[in-house]
Amino acid sequence: MKGSDSLEQENFSDVHGEKDMPENEQAVNILRERTFNDELRRLVDVVTGREADDKNQHMEESGDDIDKISANELLLRFHRLFYRTKNLSSLDGADIRFDPFQGKVLTDKINEAIKILVVKIMEDIAPSGFSLFSYDLKQKGYTVFSSTVEELSTHTTVIGLHDAVFQMIMDHRQGCFVEINDLSDESTFKRLLESVSERKTFDKIYCINLLYITEQLNNEFSNETPDQLSSYLPYPILIILCDRDKPLDESYYYSAIMEKLTFPLSILEENEINDFSFKSSDTMKVLFDKMEYFCQRVRNSGFDRIYIVKLQNSRIDTIFILEYIFGAMKQKFQDTVFPVRLNPEGFGLFCKKSTDSKIRQALEEFISITDNSISIEGIDYKDSSEFHHILYALFA
Repeated sequence: MKGSDSLEQENFSDVHGEKDMPENEQAVNILRERTFNDELRRLVDVVTGREADDKNQHMEESGDDIDKISANELLLRFHRLFYRTKNLSSLDGADIRFDPFQGKVLTDKINEAIKILVVKIMEDIAPSGFSLFSYDLKQKGYTVFSSTVEELSTHTTVIGLHDAVFQMIMDHRQGCFVEINDLSDESTFKRLLESVSERKTFDKIYCINLLYITEQLNNEFSNETPDQLSSYLPYPILIILCDRDKPLDESYYYSAIMEKLTFPLSILEENEINDFSFKSSDTMKVLFDKMEYFCQRVRNSGFDRIYIVKLQNSRIDTIFILEYIFGAMKQKFQDTVFPVRLNPEGFGLFCKKSTDSKIRQALEEFISITDNSISIEGIDYKDSSEFHHILYALFA
């Protein structure tokens, strides 16, 4: 029977000595003796003894009788209590509903906090008020996104890329002063400033592009060399109503802003232009609006001619050749061309008429080895009316 076999085996172990044990049981006993040596036994005793001491210590500390506790022990307990509770004082006001991983919601809150900080700092620099403008694709111009001047609202204030004041701002790295009378009579911006001047003591405004405030900081924190496109991105514009009792000197405002606002303005600036680069997710309308912005910006900088380079077929080898031409032209004419790539089948090269012949010659040399599978077309970009011609040449 199974039960009797088990009983017989137990009796066998009890009545037989170590010499009579089976070899496998003797091997197990030898292994136990080697493992649980004197050193390991002492270590186990120390650990178990310390655990017992900790339990006793906890029981002693939880008691109410402190008369028997030494001064050093009491001081030690106070230290333990202090380090356990020093961070608990502010927990009552903590909002446990706060989620630090809410993405855009958190970004919006940060932006609002930075705007409040900027307003606070600007109270001393610009007591009469200031406005921050960012580029609006739908409005095709700069509109207010933060302001302490009531009259300059988002819906009415637009500074266009064609406006003389915009070009003045871009031409002055330390900012510039603009008198109200210098603005065009048809300018909505001028009429708004005139209405503001009726209740505020100013007759000039100080204007600066934030690129000139933050570029040094951005270069220090970035390992990448800024490309040519970055200098044409729509960086926000800061406009200050100049008090008559403030020294009318560009360096005064420039130095004050650089000293106190470089870092917060760089965060606002990055958030405003972060989504302006060309993306595959852009709709055709957004793509055309961005293209129109860049066309106008580079034309204002003297790039008044564009070459459209397009594939005549979609063979894979021709696509690679087009990629090579695009990269080679960028590298060879770094300072004299402004390349724009909107789709895999073509690109545009803005250039100045002074370098027109060199650009065309280089393109023709590249294209001569492609069996006319790539075409080029040159367009004089005299004014904004040529923009639709450029779009047609790029995408038709």
